[in-house]
Amino acid sequence: MKKLFPICFATLLVLAMTCTKAHFAPGPDGSAAGGVTAGSGGTGGAGGIMGTGGIETGGMGGAMCQLIAQDCSKQAGEILTAPCDPVCQRGTCPCGQKCTYAGTDPQPVCADQGALKESESCTVKNSGGSEQSDDCEAGNICLAPVSEKDAYCFKLCYQDFDCKSYGDCSERLLSPKGGSVSVCSPAHKLCGSSDSPCCDPLSTVNSVCPSANPICFLVAPDTQAATDATRHSRTVCEYSPGGIVENSTTSCSSSRECMASLTCVDDDHICHRVCDPANPVCATNMHCKSWGIEYGYCIAD
Repeated sequence: MKKLFPICFATLLVLAMTCTKAHFAPGPDGSAAGGVTAGSGGTGGAGGIMGTGGIETGGMGGAMCQLIAQDCSKQAGEILTAPCDPVCQRGTCPCGQKCTYAGTDPQPVCADQGALKESESCTVKNSGGSEQSDDCEAGNICLAPVSEKDAYCFKLCYQDFDCKSYGDCSERLLSPKGGSVSVCSPAHKLCGSSDSPCCDPLSTVNSVCPSANPICFLVAPDTQAATDATRHSRTVCEYSPGGIVENSTTSCSSSRECMASLTCVDDDHICHRVCDPANPVCATNMHCKSWGIEYGYCIAD
């Protein structure tokens, strides 16, 4: 029994001298995922045993992945906005994330991506912050046209070419704290066309509008017409009405900021009641001023 003690002690001493201390080492992408340090006499292997000196456990860092590019108006060779392009989804982000915008001076950032598609109701996290994120799929961003409780996924765009379901690439507010981004908004429809009829801004029920954006607003009339007599009105289907009331001292920049059945007029940036020039219904001491052939707005005599 006494002879065995020196042998066991010597064996333990050799093992202690040959073992290396485990620690986290960078993976091949510069993260701490799955890397180990090689011991003496061994060959490296990704995320496994790298030598006879011992086995080490990788860290929790995230690997970087190339984003899945989408069709967009930018060419593949154009310089990307660092670190990635939110519209084209080009560049790199941690695996499982998308490129989106965040901040009051919106900048491209990487954030978790969701599965919600364009026009679906969504939820925003850290609204207005540098880490703003949402549950929309890549290439889309969650915006609240009126309030945080009425938020929808909008497709990001640079110009109309990037919009497939709609034809109007325009700016919308990113968050109540400020900043705007270009997204595919519902297209303005020209009234008087049988191929693509416009919605009725005087009606509370519009079968022409999609269920996701059922509110019909009157917008500025056709600017391509040669004369006022041939200038058709235009309307748009929006997601929800705004909060500015009729003839309020609060100025508007678009009709979607007004209550339903009102329109934001370019001349004074005031929300006026929509009316039918052929059958006007306006308050006392007001008349219906035509804004295109089909519709108009009530204004003081």
